[in-house]
Amino acid sequence: MIRKVGLVVVGLMLFALAMTSWAGEGCSGCPGEKAAGCAEKASDTKATTTIADGNVYTLADGTKRFICPVMQSQMDVKDAPFHVDFEGKRYYLCCDGCPDKFKAEPKKFIDALAIPANIVKMADKKAVAVCPVTKEEVTVSRKAEHVDLNGKRYYFANKDAVAKFNAEPEKFIKAMEAPKDAGKKI
Repeated sequence: MIRKVGLVVVGLMLFALAMTSWAGEGCSGCPGEKAAGCAEKASDTKATTTIADGNVYTLADGTKRFICPVMQSQMDVKDAPFHVDFEGKRYYLCCDGCPDKFKAEPKKFIDALAIPANIVKMADKKAVAVCPVTKEEVTVSRKAEHVDLNGKRYYFANKDAVAKFNAEPEKFIKAMEAPKDAGKKI
């Protein structure tokens, strides 16, 4: 009798273990390991491994934002409703219509993506960039002067600044990336 009870207990434990591993790891109905390119609600993500962000930029205050590769909308990563992991990078998406479109042609959307390089803050729900040439603040809009270079988008105060940047882009990019306190005496 004790032997039968022991076998039943062991059997139930194995069954419970199998069910929790099957139900707990998948997303969108995918049991076990997540399928490649599987879309998840961003809030359901469990941090088990580090994956690079594919469409994220960081404001001066540390806030992480993303540009949706499908709709080109921008929002805070913490508010991202969906994401798709593709080729070792996580791409955040703005709405439930985007994951299927992105998964159908990820290279098309990634190749067209330009991550903002010089946006520093949000003001009245509008992105604000600092022109790499004039150092003026620029409100980002569809009409704002910009240059796309090596997968990044740089915003400018005016057309003259664009011309100066295009003549020596490396100079201005290097100046943007230099630490703020470089050259100061202590």
